[in-house]
Amino acid sequence: MVEFKDLTVVYNQGMENERVALKNVSLTIPEGQFLTIVGPNGAGKSTLLKVILGEVQPTSGLYIIDDKTMNCMKPHRLAEFIGRVYQDPNTGIFPALTIAENLIIASKKGNRPFRFSSVKEEAISLLKDLGLGLEDRMKTKAGELSGGQKQSLAMVMAILSKPRLLLLD
Repeated sequence: MVEFKDLTVVYNQGMENERVALKNVSLTIPEGQFLTIVGPNGAGKSTLLKVILGEVQPTSGLYIIDDKTMNCMKPHRLAEFIGRVYQDPNTGIFPALTIAENLIIASKKGNRPFRFSSVKEEAISLLKDLGLGLEDRMKTKAGELSGGQKQSLAMVMAILSKPRLLLLD
């Protein structure tokens, strides 16, 4: 379960250009639930993602995953709980590496025990489910893929780490 309790983020607090990005946001997302956050530019969607990822600290309030307060957790520790697929298909993958190498790196995330044979099997199964033929192109450089194929690779990479929370931007 993910919870936000009275979460507020103020940029440039106390300065002339102070801006409130989030104000008293309270939200509970039960395990297994899907949530879509929509709104106009400047509504705070990206700020909320940055709080979740540990890139921005809330000015006040709490951010909790599975009864663990995440507010002060370092981003590399948060990465053990969170998978992310970026809007830009070139972000989140390593273009100079092969599909297989990208998947190996992703599978090592999150303190997961690493055995190449089981990871390869799982990755090929996930790639096959997408129906893009990527499972037969494991030696192809990720940079040679189309935008949609890069997004698919990024999705499989995010899922491989078995995150408690999956963010799709």
